Amino acid sequence: MKRIVLHTLSEYSDDRGNSISYEASIEVKSLSFCGSNNMLVVHRDAKVKSLEVTFDCDNGYLEIGPC
Repeated sequence: MKRIVLHTLSEYSDDRGNSISYEASIEVKSLSFCGSNNMLVVHRDAKVKSLEVTFDCDNGYLEIGPC
């Protein structure tokens, strides 16, 4: 399966059902999708210095909320 690697955080969706929904500005080291139907949600008040995430599964969900 093709691996999709992103280095900037922006609204995103692809034909495999992976998506990103965000409201905060976060530095992204690496964000990759290897599976299908994965979702990353970043809330407006989230406080993260740097983010590195790999979804190497199907139906994964990661939500980063306010501190």
